[in-house]
Amino acid sequence: MADQEKTQQATEHQRREFRKRGEIAKSSELVSVSVLFAGILILTIISAYIIENYQHLQFYFFSHIAYDLNPSNKGVVGAVIFSTLMKILFPIFLTLMIVAVVANVAQTGLLLSTESLKFDWSKINPLKKAKQLFFSKDTFFELFKSIVKLFVIGFITFATAKSFVGLILESQERQIDDILHITGLIIFRILINILMLLLVLGFVDFIYQKFKMEEKMKMTHQEIKDEYKQLEGDPHVKGKRKQKQREMSMNRMMQAVPNSDVIVANPTHFAVALKYDKENDYAPKVVAKGADLVAQKIKEIGRNNNIPIVENKPLARNLFWNLEIGDSIPANLFKAVAELFAYVYKLDKKGRK
Repeated sequence: MADQEKTQQATEHQRREFRKRGEIAKSSELVSVSVLFAGILILTIISAYIIENYQHLQFYFFSHIAYDLNPSNKGVVGAVIFSTLMKILFPIFLTLMIVAVVANVAQTGLLLSTESLKFDWSKINPLKKAKQLFFSKDTFFELFKSIVKLFVIGFITFATAKSFVGLILESQERQIDDILHITGLIIFRILINILMLLLVLGFVDFIYQKFKMEEKMKMTHQEIKDEYKQLEGDPHVKGKRKQKQREMSMNRMMQAVPNSDVIVANPTHFAVALKYDKENDYAPKVVAKGADLVAQKIKEIGRNNNIPIVENKPLARNLFWNLEIGDSIPANLFKAVAELFAYVYKLDKKGRK
């Protein structure tokens, strides 16, 4: 039963698969609040620009109506109206679009997934949707979130309006422009306060979405084992593959023994075959080495191919433990190996008797 419980943290592969499907923690609340906040901010910043263009549009429109709005200049007037509206709306829409993209990317990173665009009947299954609507933890969380937001908006509206009571009472004696200015100031202050708190709630929602996604991605012990087998291969198959690779490596090594110049032994436990190519190598190289049964096999192949076998216990141990196949003899062993090869060359002159 323990293997069936999702208690293990998601692996990197699991996380990549969720991301590939577009399943990633994201708070839509944070995106909405960010866009709304940016909208209010951009309207505040370019309010003078908007008023100026609107006044220009009013002047142009009414002056042409008063002058002559005949069929010949209707197209021109329409084009001016359209271009003026675009001048007003374009910076607003552009800002909102950029903020929406940034708010999404800040939460998810750059994510391009087509999985979420594929048709899935379960997404529109009415029975499943009804179950999610009435019996899901997410539904209760969203309901709780909505209640909190309503409470926050009501409280902030009341508290902000209360702080302006004195100014509201004084405004009764002011001109209409002053009253409109004070009303706008109160509304703006209420909106900013609401947005600041909703922004905090958005961050809390994002943290909750992260937590929920981590819980959803958790895996059982069996799932981790199955994933490992899928990615790395079955351990038994992998072991057989390694065994086959070792056998092939051993065969290549044994095939190099007949071409070696000398075999150093100790005499029973270790055997190291050396070869020296005067034209290409600055020092002799190890072409084969082995211990116990492998050492006996190397010496057997050496005897069958008339390779000199020299017993030198210290040198054999040193070569076996410190060098790998293909390594050149190090400088500290030059003298000992040179004496060894001098002995071999001496044997060659005598016909290896």
